[in-house]
Amino acid sequence: MLTGVDGTIEVFTFREGVLSGFGHDLSLRLERFEITHTESTVEGRFWPESLVVQGAVEDRRLRPDALNPAQKAEILDNVRRRILHTDVHREARLFARVSPLPDGHKLAGTFELLGSARPIELMVHARDGRLVGDVELRPSDWGIKPYRAFLGAIRLADRVRVRFDLRDERS
Repeated sequence: MLTGVDGTIEVFTFREGVLSGFGHDLSLRLERFEITHTESTVEGRFWPESLVVQGAVEDRRLRPDALNPAQKAEILDNVRRRILHTDVHREARLFARVSPLPDGHKLAGTFELLGSARPIELMVHARDGRLVGDVELRPSDWGIKPYRAFLGAIRLADRVRVRFDLRDERS
């Protein structure tokens, strides 16, 4: 089993809209997750309540100091209460079949979020004793409307990037 201690899962959000320059692209980190696997399957459990705001992303660089503690708290409150409804939907789940490829593995299966399961496909690459990759998700596929502020002049784009870097138990 892999847990949050054995790696990282990060979620990146992107802003759009007329006043998007006043908002922030964000980097969040998932603190609690479990991943179990066999040679042919992967199962994951993820607790969205454990998301923490790492900071703003500017010019592809994380700026932890770009947001003050009150801003980070407000973002987490919005993510938990208004977007992911973590009081009702405490877990997200992944169920996937593993197919070996010359340069890694392909995972194809379903990702369940907010009680709705949708197809997912992603690549996993082995690098220096790590399993790494990323996948872009469209929140609207799970019924999530893009978060809006200032009457929609700032809103989250209908895409998030999930990046993972996990210890390869085989090494």
